[in-house]
Amino acid sequence: MKRQLLGTVAGIVVVLSVATPAMAQVSFLTEDFETGTFPPAGWTLASTGATDSSGFQEFSLGVSGSHGDTFSGFFAAWHNDDNTNGTTTDWLVLPQIAVQGGAMTLTFWHRKYQSNYNYHGVWVSTGSGDPADGAFVELQEVVGDDSWAQETIDLSAYQGQTIWLAFRYVGDWSDEWYLDAVVVDATVGPDLSVTKTTTVTGTVHPGDPVPFAIHVENGGPGSVTGLVVTDTLPAGLDFDSCTDGCTYDPTARTVTWTGGLTDGATLDLTLDTVVAADGDGTLTNTVSVSANEDDPDSTNDTASASVTAAPLTADLSIAKTTTVTGTVHPGDPVPFAIHVENGGPDPANNVAVTDTLPAGLDFDSCTGGCSYDAATRTVTWTVPSLASGSNEEWTLNTSVAEGTEGEIVNTVSLTADGTDPDGANNEASASISVALGIPAIPSTTPLGRAALALFLAAAALLVLRRFT
Repeated sequence: MKRQLLGTVAGIVVVLSVATPAMAQVSFLTEDFETGTFPPAGWTLASTGATDSSGFQEFSLGVSGSHGDTFSGFFAAWHNDDNTNGTTTDWLVLPQIAVQGGAMTLTFWHRKYQSNYNYHGVWVSTGSGDPADGAFVELQEVVGDDSWAQETIDLSAYQGQTIWLAFRYVGDWSDEWYLDAVVVDATVGPDLSVTKTTTVTGTVHPGDPVPFAIHVENGGPGSVTGLVVTDTLPAGLDFDSCTDGCTYDPTARTVTWTGGLTDGATLDLTLDTVVAADGDGTLTNTVSVSANEDDPDSTNDTASASVTAAPLTADLSIAKTTTVTGTVHPGDPVPFAIHVENGGPDPANNVAVTDTLPAGLDFDSCTGGCSYDAATRTVTWTVPSLASGSNEEWTLNTSVAEGTEGEIVNTVSLTADGTDPDGANNEASASISVALGIPAIPSTTPLGRAALALFLAAAALLVLRRFT
């Protein structure tokens, strides 16, 4: 019998799925209407419109008025060509179905006896199994002809949802519709999963390392080919390094691993990152896995780990003094002492101290690895990192420029990464008073004494001329 043939074919499908570990055939619903009970367990009938319709019934070989055979076995679902008082709409609703991963489909065999065809179709609802609630929408119209044909409808669009499917018949005295061998199944591949962790606890700051451990597992059945593990770095985390032949795209900020994974195998990867200079708040890093095969459970194909970042907080202060007292003259040396201190609580990174010389002071030298830009008359010191409670001291040597007089103010300032809770002490100044005066004349040598004598004689001559 055809029923026996169908059972044999179904058995072969199961055996093949077991013998071929890369794929597994999973039947979520199989109905051939051979139990003798109609509607089958979990199925429901509904009817609207004309009240004298017989609706969907069980069809068996030899039923009076039938115009053909069942597809397999002795029974099928059948809607007769009722001569109703008006148009009827009848429903044969399948049990509730959870649409899982993979290429999930509804497959069934059907035929009709052509008379006055109105409508046959397959409908779907995510609301309930009751057509009266108006939630059913059409998946596909099914016309067919007088011979049995198989129909396959893709359900992948409803992956992860719970649905009801229904066969819908509309007509008055139209035609007969036969349904048999209804199957809802999915061809699925290995179940990939990924987890992600970090050993970092507490708050991190710009420049701090943040390592991530990535664990990929193939739960089977079968091997995974074309495995791709993708990690896109969020803003606030910069790439440092990774293991096991990864590649990094700095434009997309994406770290990628590729390869394969046998049934039951695992893969452990490491990604090292650094908190960026602008890293602040919750930084969530997400990794995902994919492969050539359909994954029956996509909910475990992504994983995330987060760290909390905050800018460094350091109360930097700067002071500036000079040993010069009283009035100085052009050519006199003017040294400055610069003192920088970190009051904490965090270290200060990339500290930059800048002193731009005012007009009237010329640069001579400086200590502590400073640099001098003659074009901008700027002296600069840099400190990569200054620990909390630490300080730095430098000396800046200048001299008074020729033709200078009056008060000269020399100001120094500092900047650093992070947050400074008190910016008022990030700048300091020192002042000197300059007078033109008479240049000193050396007199300890014969030449010096002669020069002094000439100077005094010239001055006396000027006085005499003034009073004569």
